[in-house]
This record gives sequence, structure tokens and C-alpha cells, in this order.
Amino acid sequence: MRRRPWEARVRVGILVFMLAAASFLAVLEYRRAESLTEVNGSLRAKLGEVRGQLSAHRAHLADVRLGVTDLSARFDQLRGLVNREPAPAQGVQVSSGQMPGVPPSRASGSPIESLPDTR
Repeated sequence: MRRRPWEARVRVGILVFMLAAASFLAVLEYRRAESLTEVNGSLRAKLGEVRGQLSAHRAHLADVRLGVTDLSARFDQLRGLVNREPAPAQGVQVSSGQMPGVPPSRASGSPIESLPDTR
């Protein structure tokens, strides 16, 4: 059985077309890979920048937490001072009716009595 010459040419033509199509697709994939490599590089740069910002925010958050802890401790100390019973005065001799640090002439009566009369 003898093959026809056009049949061999068709087969060769199909193979050449498939080779050209595969080459074209390979070039397209290579260009796509190059563009994806560029995108990857820019995304890595952005990731590094965002990681730097994230570490700065974490450091700031740690400072805020430390400040809140300190403020809470001071608030607890102040609450303890407010809730504590007043201590008796030491070393101050106060006679009945006399206020410490006020001369006896001013201590008698109410403070309104010591105001000048403006009528």
C-alpha cells in the first residue's frame, strides 16, 4: 500500500502547526512567568514594609499596655488612700473648740461673724 504524497504533507503540516502553536504558547507562558516574577518582587517589598509597620504598631501597643498597667496601679493606690481611715493628728494639741493653725481670736464663733459689716 502506497501512501499518497498529500497525506504525508498534511501530517507534516499538522506537526509543524502543533510545533508552532506549542512554541507560541511557551513564549506566552514565559512572558507570564516574568510578569508574575515582577509582581512577586513588588509584593515582597510591600510585605516587608507592612511587617515594619506592624512591628512599630506592636511596639506602640506594648507601650500603651505598660502605661495602662502603670495607671491602673496608681489608681489602685489612690483608691487605697481614699478608703483608708484618717490617722489621728500627732503632736498637735488642740483644745476643745479651737482649730489647729487658727489663732484663738479668729477661732471663736462662725467665720461669718468675723467678716466686716458692709451695711
